[in-house]
Amino acid sequence: MKRIFALILAVLCLSLTACAEEKDEPPKRSLVFEGEVLEEHTAPAAVPEFSPAHGGTAVSHSLLENGSVMQEEIAVSGAVQTGFFCNVMDTDGNLLLSLRPADDLKHNLSSYNVTAGDNFALRDAMTDSDGYIIVTTAGLCAYDTAGAVRWTIEDRDARDVILYEDNLLLLCGGTEETLYTVDSADGTRRKVPLTGEMQNIFGSVGDGDILFAGQDNALYTANDTGLYRITLTEKKKAPAAHTEQIAGWMSSGILSSSILSLTVENENSLLLNLRDALSGDDVFMRYTAVPPDRVPEVEYIVLAILSTQDDYNLPVFAFNRQSENVQVLLKDYTVYEEDRRYLIFNADMAAGNVPDMVVMWQNGNTDNTISNYERTDIFADLTSLMKEDNDFDYDGLLNYVTKPYQWDNGEQYLFPIRPQFYCLLGSEDVFDGPVTMDEYLDLCEAGRYAASANRRLFMSALDDHCDERTAECTFNDGTLAAQMNRADSMKDNPNTMPTAYLSLPSAYLYAYAERMMEHAGTMIPIGLPNADRELNVEDAGTEFFAVMKASANKAAAVDFLGYLMEENAPDTEIVHHEYIEYGAYFFSPPMGYTYRRGDIYKQLAVYEGKTFVVSGALVSLYDDDDPALQTADGIPLKLTEEHADAFCALLDGITRRVNEGSPVQRIFWEEFRAMEGRSVESLLDMLQSRVSIYLAEKMD
Repeated sequence: MKRIFALILAVLCLSLTACAEEKDEPPKRSLVFEGEVLEEHTAPAAVPEFSPAHGGTAVSHSLLENGSVMQEEIAVSGAVQTGFFCNVMDTDGNLLLSLRPADDLKHNLSSYNVTAGDNFALRDAMTDSDGYIIVTTAGLCAYDTAGAVRWTIEDRDARDVILYEDNLLLLCGGTEETLYTVDSADGTRRKVPLTGEMQNIFGSVGDGDILFAGQDNALYTANDTGLYRITLTEKKKAPAAHTEQIAGWMSSGILSSSILSLTVENENSLLLNLRDALSGDDVFMRYTAVPPDRVPEVEYIVLAILSTQDDYNLPVFAFNRQSENVQVLLKDYTVYEEDRRYLIFNADMAAGNVPDMVVMWQNGNTDNTISNYERTDIFADLTSLMKEDNDFDYDGLLNYVTKPYQWDNGEQYLFPIRPQFYCLLGSEDVFDGPVTMDEYLDLCEAGRYAASANRRLFMSALDDHCDERTAECTFNDGTLAAQMNRADSMKDNPNTMPTAYLSLPSAYLYAYAERMMEHAGTMIPIGLPNADRELNVEDAGTEFFAVMKASANKAAAVDFLGYLMEENAPDTEIVHHEYIEYGAYFFSPPMGYTYRRGDIYKQLAVYEGKTFVVSGALVSLYDDDDPALQTADGIPLKLTEEHADAFCALLDGITRRVNEGSPVQRIFWEEFRAMEGRSVESLLDMLQSRVSIYLAEKMD
């Protein structure tokens, strides 16, 4: 798999240079729709709810094609489901029919533990010419008009069913979404291969089904990206389907999560009930397709999403609304399974479909995927781009989002949108800053501190013995072996030297000050011991932003990066939440990520005249003149300028991030895990051999 990935990246590098100047053929459709508000409209009819017909718990309701209502009902005893019904009722609540699952589905349904009120068993319901069909968490079940079971399909991945042009279509999820035709007579199903622009298109917006027919009798589906038409065909007497995107939500100024209901009049006209994401107002609109030659002349830039950590729809929507000249379009690769999305991304770029910018997630410090991309020379230098943008304020950036990510030539290809790291702290009574490995071991020995030869302690020291630029390594020169043996000799010592790990998944001031307060005395950052006494930290899972070297819109991409940083910076509002268990209020610090020094001092200003009281996991915030502060149970903590200065110094002082996913660290970890029965010297000899081979191959 590693060889295949390397080959793909090599082909990708050659392809990007050749195709960067090529122009894509103009699309047949622009995917852009423009909207007009319809002042008078009839809201979609609400599905009536009735009391359960059997005295159980009514869970969900669906409006059927014949105007009746399907009501799911479960009976529970304690937390265990004891019965399941699907009741067909008229709009006045009169019971027309009660459907019970077939025997082979009863076991699956009764095996779940559900509580009253869970929307659990019923996924979809419909009528056909012979009766009723329901989709549950156990599969598909068809009934005749008298309620007798006609046939069943046991499949827990069944998601949606629709009768379209005499075809009963079933959509199943699981590891890969699959479309089937189902014979309504006996339940036999056949897979429908999908061709076209995109196969993983199935989603849901508003209150609509996943599969639905438009008023033009065409078959459609909608997801977070846009609206798609599905055309059924026959190939060699076998069913097939072709997919084509009709509308793009973001390019039409629509946020998918704001869609309350969607009606397709035809491929060029949509009716949408929307709840404005920024104002919260509901509005009914008709959207009409804009021909390619009438699309407004704005600069479109494409953001490729390969990270599932955050939803980028809202920030892109908000950016587009306030930007007159630049609009961001989303290309979401997270609709694909994780092991496929990067392969599809590579294939798209090799074919010339290169985005302007990309967001990727580094899944912990053992994930080397992003580093592989970084080495292929497909990303643009962000340092020069950020400095050239007069509105970006590059000089105000804290060093920890720039220096650790810069290469020897000063160029930076990845920007940490969500920077996260671990940093070792030590008491200022013992440490005066970062130390070498020998100095750290001297202090451990004097303080009788346990310091076994663990991977974390020696992460930065390993890099001291390896220079990838010159392909030289000195793991077996005796120095590292002596240090590891010395550390291991102290593994049973009592832990008396005050140290702690500072984890900053969100770099906000309160988290730093509260962590400092947890330990006796003042804690200062010492990082990972290393020969240069620099503040090296252990990398953690981080979300990165990059601009593609082949992009013709690099300046606009940096503008969007600046907007993301403003949106992600810590809030300047104080939020309280009611903690029901204690009947009290606890403080919720402003979440966000600190990129600039000014972000820290803005946080300090928020808490002027206020004091925290920390009692275990419970944190309260009081005005300084509040009498309750004097009797509050806990340790008082008041943020000061000294906290802000020290926090700035910490983030500015970080020199390097050490990543366990680097090739040298991975080789060490593999040998370390297999160390049982071997000496440290034997481990380092093997490390020397393997890393030397790796460096020689890399130089070639």
